[in-house]
Amino acid sequence: MRVIPRIATIDDAEMIRDGGSWFLTVSDLNGLVYTLFSKVEVDATGSGKWKRIRYDKPLMSNELLGSKVEIEFYEAFEMLDEGEIVFQSEIKLKWFYDAKRLFQLNGEIFESIRYVGN
Repeated sequence: MRVIPRIATIDDAEMIRDGGSWFLTVSDLNGLVYTLFSKVEVDATGSGKWKRIRYDKPLMSNELLGSKVEIEFYEAFEMLDEGEIVFQSEIKLKWFYDAKRLFQLNGEIFESIRYVGN
């Protein structure tokens, strides 16, 4: 049985410039730092816009422990739901809430993130 760490803080949220993959940094109750990464797949539309097709299940890793494991979307959502946000950047907050919603929707792409550039 896999154990998902209890999260104390959400330390950072990034949208990668590969079309919108998510990269989040969180700390557990013992201060261990974990990253969550969910890769996006994009495709060109006929109008020249890039459309997000799907996201891979999140990878949770801890460099200190040398661990990397694929987790379910709901597990990533639960991790993000229990931590306290410790950053103030408006764009990072948007990225955080968009990633959290994507995880809550089991990886289903919702309208406000459907196209690259949104």
